[in-house]
Amino acid sequence: MTDPRHNRRGLVLRGSGSEGEGGFVLLEALLAIGTLAFFLMAANGLAFIAKVGSGRTHQAELATWTAQEGMDALQSLSFSSLTNTTVGSLSFAGGRWTLGTSAPQTVGTNMTRTVKVSSVSRDGSCNVVTSGGTTDADSKKLESVVAWTDVAGRSHTTTLSSLRTQWENPQGTCFKPPAAQSTQVTIDFTTAGQWFGGKQLRMVYVTNSGTSAVVVDKVKLTWTNGREIQQLFFGTTKIWSSSGPGTPSGTQQSGTDLNAQNLTIAAGQTVELNKTQFTGSMGGTTLTLKLTFTDGSSVTTPPFTPTGGNGSDD
Repeated sequence: MTDPRHNRRGLVLRGSGSEGEGGFVLLEALLAIGTLAFFLMAANGLAFIAKVGSGRTHQAELATWTAQEGMDALQSLSFSSLTNTTVGSLSFAGGRWTLGTSAPQTVGTNMTRTVKVSSVSRDGSCNVVTSGGTTDADSKKLESVVAWTDVAGRSHTTTLSSLRTQWENPQGTCFKPPAAQSTQVTIDFTTAGQWFGGKQLRMVYVTNSGTSAVVVDKVKLTWTNGREIQQLFFGTTKIWSSSGPGTPSGTQQSGTDLNAQNLTIAAGQTVELNKTQFTGSMGGTTLTLKLTFTDGSSVTTPPFTPTGGNGSDD
């Protein structure tokens, strides 16, 4: 007969009744402990990964902030203090930053910073170029480089760069404001001009001796009698008259700003104040002439008295 202590698979059942149930309880406890250990190990692993990721993110943010601090410090220095260096360091004392040369500079745990200052070259059109060109006395390239090691031991570099320009006191040509148009212009009245037909002013010459064109925007004539001006010519171009072009309309009294039709005088060109006509005889009259250019600058002659002034209208 089959031994009742053996099951169909040949396993021996140890004990019976409450003793057998105790074996199953022990097995279930062991399984529960194993499962709990597995989940604890997994949780610890996830927590470690999260900690590493969080630490790496924090270090990256700190590196960016430290690099930005270096850039802001360089920008705060006077332009004359920006000596070229590839191993620059920064120190702060007395409310101001100072540029030194003791880099790399330790700025935190596993983190260093180096600041760099270098010259900038520009071409003939004042564009920055990486090769060729001419060194620009008014520009510097600034860099703030932070090297750091993350919690996993890997090396990283964070670099910020900027261009600094000495625009407030330029020494070169790229940032100097253009010369006022008036500085290029001379008015020749050495012949004192002449009255033609008694009331037309001619032979006053305006010369642009500069290297760029100037544009006359307004003309003001003052004189010492009660006549009024009717028209104004430069060369063969009528730039203002009582009926147009220009404003105001109608004949105008002495000292009126005439908003003329803009007149361009090329570099090296001389034009004559020609056929400037008044309402009556101007013989013996003393005048001044003021020209205002489109950049707002102006040139004014001293008083002068043209010759002539008697005769019929021309």
